[in-house]
Amino acid sequence: MKSLNCCTPRQSVLDGSEDFVVNLSALAELTEPEAAEFLDSNVLTSGMEELVMQSFDRLSGGPSRGIFKLSESMGGGKTQSMIVTGLLARFPELAKPLPFKRPPKTVKPDKVIAFTGRSTDEVVWVSIGKQLGADFVANSAPSEKQWAALFAGKSVLILLDELAFYLVHASSKGTKDEGERFSTPIFRKTGTKATRTLAAS
Repeated sequence: MKSLNCCTPRQSVLDGSEDFVVNLSALAELTEPEAAEFLDSNVLTSGMEELVMQSFDRLSGGPSRGIFKLSESMGGGKTQSMIVTGLLARFPELAKPLPFKRPPKTVKPDKVIAFTGRSTDEVVWVSIGKQLGADFVANSAPSEKQWAALFAGKSVLILLDELAFYLVHASSKGTKDEGERFSTPIFRKTGTKATRTLAAS
């Protein structure tokens, strides 16, 4: 039988010591060496490359849209793509050794923000606001005007994951007329509208 030597597995894979896991919620805490270790073990897919290219184009002032909705099925790599995009936004130099078809634009956002809907002990707009220096109340979503004022003059990359899970959880809190249950759909509308308005400007 003819065999092909296509690749050599890492020793850490063979001996079971490969346990370096990155969670989107911990993105801001990673050091550059840790980010480099993660990217070195990551396989750059076409979906990741597309997200990085378009996101960085927008962050550099290009014409790409301001909101990207990832629609892969469960296990399709959405979270992984967001992690890679966030790490390269924080540490642009780490993009150089990666096998992009063409180099992504070099960007350095003022802030890279990540939120996962699995963090059901947090309120999404409070978490985003806190990372941008704003103190939003938990029982009332910010208005479009408040978001626009917060984003104005800043280059910001916001990565939101597991929002479906978060929405299910939020719908069980409070009543349909007040609190987080009432305010979460408003957050989706005002935050999205403010982002699209700024992206078009």
